[in-house]
Amino acid sequence: SHDKVLRRVDDQLSRCAARAEALKASLDATSAADAQLRRAQAAAVSRAELYRLLAFKLKKMVDAHELSIVLREGRMVLRLPNDVLFDSGSVVVKPLGLRALADVAAVLKTVPDRHFQVAGHTDNVLIAPQRFASNWDLSTARAVEVVRVLAAHGLRQLVLSASGYGEFD
Repeated sequence: SHDKVLRRVDDQLSRCAARAEALKASLDATSAADAQLRRAQAAAVSRAELYRLLAFKLKKMVDAHELSIVLREGRMVLRLPNDVLFDSGSVVVKPLGLRALADVAAVLKTVPDRHFQVAGHTDNVLIAPQRFASNWDLSTARAVEVVRVLAAHGLRQLVLSASGYGEFD
């Protein structure tokens, strides 16, 4: 009977120890999740501050309708109208576009540890097939040309990429 009592106490202690271990594991997981949330929140605050700073630096261009700024899927998107940058069907950046891109490059150079993707767009108007096979080709060629201009104004090529959407975005 004394052994029974000891076994029962021993079983209860084992269950308590197991529960304590489970609670500790749960607490550790909660602490890790909390730390991850805090990091995500700090990153979001940092990103919002960066966006505000960039918007302030680009305000003159926005006011002149040379550029618009939108947030899309957590990213800041700078939109320069095609008619500021290019003539229809062309990949040669116009003088007004060159000035606008120089101003954008000057601002983007002040942003450390970020990558920039230039996305080319076109409308759905058919283009001369002898120069480009499709509007996708034209939009991609335009994006590459804008990347070249930004690089010529001192943005590191390592942080630049180009993509073409044609009329599909």
